[in-house]
Amino acid sequence: MTVYKAIVSKEFIKHRDNIINKRNAGIRGADAEFVEHHQVIVDKFQTLYEGATYDTHHQILGRIDYKQYAEAGVKISPWIESKILANEIDVLGIWKWYPKNQWVKLEEGMSVQYEILDFVDAKMAASRLFDYYNEKEKKMERRFKYPFE
Repeated sequence: MTVYKAIVSKEFIKHRDNIINKRNAGIRGADAEFVEHHQVIVDKFQTLYEGATYDTHHQILGRIDYKQYAEAGVKISPWIESKILANEIDVLGIWKWYPKNQWVKLEEGMSVQYEILDFVDAKMAASRLFDYYNEKEKKMERRFKYPFE
């Protein structure tokens, strides 16, 4: 487990705002992309993947899709599950905001910390998916427990 500290850049905020508009995404999910954008800066083995299938390509680990940790289980969309099963994603990078995994809207110049908990085999994660009813969102989701049980 490694904790990273970074300053939110103007470039990331522009990218985040573009995601919100282009994908009709919420700001919380768009802010979560900060991790992959910072990882390619601090890890010389990773490059950002510009497509939608996964987040970064790692010279050793392969195709990484970053997923935020949650006590209820790490959420995987049906689309990402299909990409894992089609061998298009090798590894899931499990992370959380540090120290309490609480999201705060990212602003330019803000200091943030996040922790990479682990890199897990994507197929192993997919084999452990379960249905979870999200009361807040009033919908079913697919999740897996981390660490693996």
